[in-house]
Amino acid sequence: LYTPHALTLKDGDMLVLVSDGVTEAEKGEELYGSERIVHALSNRSPQTPREVVDLLNNEVKAWTGDNPQSDDCTILALGYSRDNHPE
Repeated sequence: LYTPHALTLKDGDMLVLVSDGVTEAEKGEELYGSERIVHALSNRSPQTPREVVDLLNNEVKAWTGDNPQSDDCTILALGYSRDNHPE
């Protein structure tokens, strides 16, 4: 069951969504977790949605190493810019 939420993006904001395959990526018995996502994004400060997706994809792959992927790893990043709206 999901609870709907509303938010307002400001110019330059980004919304990042990941599937549970990202947060539950395994390294032995340990899961990647949402804390590592926040840490990676905070430390690297990617500027575009493409950079966010590439960064998180590479971080998860590096962290899991040779462990087989047990679920899909979906990463969606949306950026908002008032300057890019069609008139």
